Amino acid sequence: MFRVVYFLYRRSDLTHEEFVNHWWHTHVPLVRQFPGLIRYQIAPVTGSPDDVPPDVDGVAELYYESREAFERAQTSRQMEIALRDTPNFTRLVTAVFVEDRPVSLPEPLAAY
Repeated sequence: MFRVVYFLYRRSDLTHEEFVNHWWHTHVPLVRQFPGLIRYQIAPVTGSPDDVPPDVDGVAELYYESREAFERAQTSRQMEIALRDTPNFTRLVTAVFVEDRPVSLPEPLAAY
């Protein structure tokens, strides 16, 4: 499986709520149409552990069967339409390719 993670930064003239609303109601339906997309999830940022306002406003994860499937989606009409919508709610979007490496956790200790 091939995964792309996007970091979204909202336009300064939008509240966080307006940003999330546009993302969920307008942009998500466009992305769902990408050819070869097998999983898609979004994660609007709600805060940070140290209460410092985070710079990023949301994270999106798109999963494809392979890098080739991702590259085909990149040249699709559906991608073109979604890219035209992106400036309507973001000032910046960055992306990275990631690889999953599961970590085994120790067995929990028995309670006495």
